Amino acid sequence: MAARRGSSNRDNPGGSVLEMLAAGLMMGLAAYGLKVVLVRITMDAYFMLSVITTPEMWLIGIMSILAFLLMQRALHGSHVSIVSPMIGGIAIILPVLMAYFWLGESVSMLKWAGIVLVLLGTAGLGK
Repeated sequence: MAARRGSSNRDNPGGSVLEMLAAGLMMGLAAYGLKVVLVRITMDAYFMLSVITTPEMWLIGIMSILAFLLMQRALHGSHVSIVSPMIGGIAIILPVLMAYFWLGESVSMLKWAGIVLVLLGTAGLGK
């Protein structure tokens, strides 16, 4: 008698698309938060103490862990060749856009072209 295997939804990744999106957004927000918080912390002998006693860093750590868990669920539900680039694309683009709009950082035309290409590539993977 053959052992019964559990059903897998790898060929129908509908549920994992939301997990991919959520994981990418959380990773991007965590990266943006890390940039904002680390700018305020000075690099001295008490750097690590400053990092672990900053409440925002704990929030960033929790967001990173949740993003990792969502990414693992998405990887379980779909193919690595789709999940990894989609999450990576979202996680890279979001902090750049947030830094541009909220921190007033400059983004060159070459970087904007790269952002558009990453968005097009990520959108193409979803089909």
